[in-house]
Amino acid sequence: MEKWKRGSMRTALAASFVLLVLCGALLCAQSQGGPALVGRALGPLTQYALPEGQRIIFRGRVLQRLASGSYAYLLIQREDGQQSWVVTLASSRFAAPSIAPVQVMAFGFAEHFESKRLRRDFPQLYFAVVRAS
Repeated sequence: MEKWKRGSMRTALAASFVLLVLCGALLCAQSQGGPALVGRALGPLTQYALPEGQRIIFRGRVLQRLASGSYAYLLIQREDGQQSWVVTLASSRFAAPSIAPVQVMAFGFAEHFESKRLRRDFPQLYFAVVRAS
């Protein structure tokens, strides 16, 4: 149980740091030029963001992992039998093929996503956080 608390604390701290950086980027962009700069401050992935009410959570297991710098592309076998590609941070300890179940919390989605580094197209791709289920 103590190990879970430490992992949760690290996750919370990392998420807080990311939010702090994003909020700072937004405030800076808004003060220097309005909405046009806000999109640039958040980067090209904003076009794939799912509205808060449309974010997706599903469970499954990792079948395949493709490393791509600081990201990992995971093929997830969902509980309903479907297979879905997910991209997450490569540092995630759950981003490895395993029989252990994982939970995917998708905050973004893209159809026909091209990974230039992998030289591969993904018909559908979720941008997500992957945790133990």
